[in-house]
This record gives sequence, C-alpha cells and structure tokens, in this order.
Amino acid sequence: MPDWTYHPVAPLASRVLGRRRTRLWALRFLAVLVSGFGGSRWIPVVFDHPAVPPQWRGRFGATVPLAVARDAIAVLPVQGATVIEVCPVALGDLGALASATAARRCAVVARVPADAPPELLTGVAPLVDRVIVGTDPGVRYLVQQDVAAAVTALAEPGTVVLARPSVLLDAGPAWFNRVIEAATRRRPRSGSPRCRRIRSAGRAGPGPARGRDPDRGGPRRGGDRPRAGPAGVRPGLPRRRHRRTARTEPEPGRVPAARPD
Repeated sequence: MPDWTYHPVAPLASRVLGRRRTRLWALRFLAVLVSGFGGSRWIPVVFDHPAVPPQWRGRFGATVPLAVARDAIAVLPVQGATVIEVCPVALGDLGALASATAARRCAVVARVPADAPPELLTGVAPLVDRVIVGTDPGVRYLVQQDVAAAVTALAEPGTVVLARPSVLLDAGPAWFNRVIEAATRRRPRSGSPRCRRIRSAGRAGPGPARGRDPDRGGPRRGGDRPRAGPAGVRPGLPRRRHRRTARTEPEPGRVPAARPD
C-alpha cells in the first residue's frame, strides 16, 4: 500500500471502524492480495519497489506479536522486510506459530523468555529459522520512523535492525522502501555510460536559436527570414512561371519579311 493511499485513508477509516479494527483489516486485506491473488509477484512491479541490498538479507525487518504474525509474515516481505521476529512465544502458542510460519518467504525469528522451559525450545526450533532466548545484543529495535537512523544502524556489520509495530503503524508499510531507497541512492560512476552522456550533454549546451543557422551563425533556411528569390520576384511570393512561345520555321519557298531597322 503506497503512502499516498495509506495516509489519507487511514484516519477516515479509523473514525468509522475504529483504529484497531482498521489496522487489522488493512493488514488482512494486504495478506489476501499477497497470498490469494499473486501479489508477491505484481505488487513490487506495479509500485516499483527497490531491490533489497544483498548485505541486508536477514538483517532488516520488524518485530510483531503472534496475533498478527501470519498476516505480517505474508505482507512485510513484499514491502522489503527480510526477517520478522515473533514475540513473545509461550508453550501454548506452538500451533498458532506453526500456522503463521508454514508459508513464509523470509527468515522468521521467535523470541522466548529467558526462563523458557526446555519443552518450549524443543517445540519452537523446528518452526522458525532462529530462536532468541531473552535478549540479543546484536538486535537493535527502532521506535521512531527515522530513515537515516535505520540506514546508519544497518551500516554496522552483523547488526539486525527491527522496527517496532508503532513505527510501521505511523509511517505506513512503505517505510521499508524509503529506507532501501535512501541507502541505495548513488551518483553514477565517472566512467559509466550514463555519466558520459550527462557530460557530453553539458558540453554541447543548449540548441540553436530559432531562425539561426547552427553552422554559419546566419539566418537558417526555412527560419523566420523568408528565402531570397530571383530578380524581379518579391520575397515570400510564389515564383511565376513564364510561358515560352514556340518558334516557327518559315515555309519552304517563302522569304521571311525584313525586319525594320
């Protein structure tokens, strides 16, 4: 969902349906588009989503509660997330976690309490890609929609950057794309074909003025000044065709009349 749709529609829908219900229905609607109508293929193309940098794979995503994990795991990878953390996970949540991660298209991490029983760790491990017990110092949680702060945090090698739900609710689903665009925006290299075209266009300067010959600096043919015609013909008027009279030969035996002096 682009920003020009999310931000104007969200306040209006919240007044009619309520804030929480609007958010849940919007997430469910996007999940239906992605899962049921092939949105994972055409949404990035239609909305021109930038490609995720390879060094961000498995390090850039969001943390969500288990109640919306199924829809978030379906929607957020299409928006640019490469890892989703589900927390908290208890022993009675194994069935819901298995249903949410069955058709995942990105890495899923489950965070369990530090005093989690061994049965919970054994049941969660096959359902996700990684299990975090307690806290992990290598994970940084963002609580503000600051694009520059997210890019700076991702520049640290090995750091996993996850956005809190409040960030996505305030900034909209396109927040991932804005972060990726801010990090991948680069000027063309000095030797690239695009840079050479830009330089050549700058040296050429603007085109010739109207009515001027670009080669001689004089009036251009077909410009504002009319083309000069032959003697006796006014410029700008069509040239008159002169009719030639046929020359007759004298009949045999007849002397032509003398021309008076």
